[in-house]
Amino acid sequence: MKFRTIGLIGTDSSHASTFAGLLNDPKDPMHVPGYRVAMAWPGGSPDFPLSASRVGTIMGRLETEHGIRRADTPEEVAGSCDALMLLSIDGRVRTELFARVAPYGKPVFIDKPLAISGRDAAEIEVLSREFGTPIFSVSALRYAVQGAMGQASLGEAPILEATAGGPLQIEPTQSIYYWYGIHLAEMLFAILGQDCLSVRTERCDEFDRIVGEWTDGRTGTAICKRPEAGYVYEAEVRIGDETMALALDPEFKVHYARLIADAVSFFDTGIPPVPAEETQAIIRFLDAAESSLNARGAPVSLDAYASRS
Repeated sequence: MKFRTIGLIGTDSSHASTFAGLLNDPKDPMHVPGYRVAMAWPGGSPDFPLSASRVGTIMGRLETEHGIRRADTPEEVAGSCDALMLLSIDGRVRTELFARVAPYGKPVFIDKPLAISGRDAAEIEVLSREFGTPIFSVSALRYAVQGAMGQASLGEAPILEATAGGPLQIEPTQSIYYWYGIHLAEMLFAILGQDCLSVRTERCDEFDRIVGEWTDGRTGTAICKRPEAGYVYEAEVRIGDETMALALDPEFKVHYARLIADAVSFFDTGIPPVPAEETQAIIRFLDAAESSLNARGAPVSLDAYASRS
């Protein structure tokens, strides 16, 4: 079988090893066939300790365990491979890195979050359109929610309210909600869709509460807990008068495998499984949540916020 090739941009994320294993190891029970990771550019951010401390280690593991070639530049990767995965954990460099590879026109999976501001996300979208370069970005927690909803007996009645809870670890270089809050936002959008109108944020001792108002009076709430509460994700929905907890599979590799399967499909078709408009709306949701927090809980319209992106 002839494999098509994937190139990695950034090896400072644990996802680089996880994704390469799922794609390159046919003995893995969750192996996703069709593509192989062939080349990687390490990258890394010297002023971001987590990035700087592991970029070399992960690159070395990719070389020894999977036979992945090290590249000197992102452009070398883009010129040599059929598809790209931009995995750098530093959201500050995503726009610049995408600008360097977009001219090659290869489909690009951009790890969550797409960017760490609405302005950067909009610029990535402009570059994507300018060069005809398809992009796809998603959090694995979307697949956790989708899997749980598929197993639940939700019936045909509309979901009126959704709540997602999980850890809020803050990385100073990555703003407030983008580092971990992205997962909770993705969960809410997976349940309620992209039509969020406004956001208000409240900071409490044990958590931050982000409340989004969707069309038709629907509500989505993200409960962003302090890390000491543990790294557990939860979700529930209200249908009529009944509230139902969703049973999220705690095995993250299951969700990563579904993400990779979607990425492979995207590489073949150029059509992102999550529409670009929804991904942009998720970024605006996070931007608006931070604006509301800074405004002491005042509601912020996503449309009004989009105009400032």
